[in-house]
Amino acid sequence: MSNLAEQLLQDIQSEEVKNPDTGLYDNASFDEATLATTKNGGFQAVTKFTVNRPDGTSFRHKEYINLPMSESHARVKQIGLGWYQALGIVPAGAKNIPLANSQEAADKIVQALNTLAGNVIGLSINEDDKGFLRARPMRKRF
Repeated sequence: MSNLAEQLLQDIQSEEVKNPDTGLYDNASFDEATLATTKNGGFQAVTKFTVNRPDGTSFRHKEYINLPMSESHARVKQIGLGWYQALGIVPAGAKNIPLANSQEAADKIVQALNTLAGNVIGLSINEDDKGFLRARPMRKRF
């Protein structure tokens, strides 16, 4: 902002804008997943959740989950494992994950996810630096 703009606005009340849907939710219902491709030729599961607010209302959240491939970075595989465990296609404690190395494999992973539609999981929803809401699965407490 220019100095003139700052001077003009210095006496005006301001407040920080915060998205009210950020937070921890232990009651997000997984609705569905569809398959999409990334700009680099990989695959994503476009997942949709219904998230219940504490006041009894709900909102829909869409999350893009990169499906790990053989050549994926270890961090992508770790994130994929966390989502697969939270959504229930890989058992808790397992270290092996299905890899989306082909269109057919990616289709099967999304089909497996959709068999678990209706499952309730915990989500941590935060705002990224561009203002978009991003979710991560919350770890289950045993």
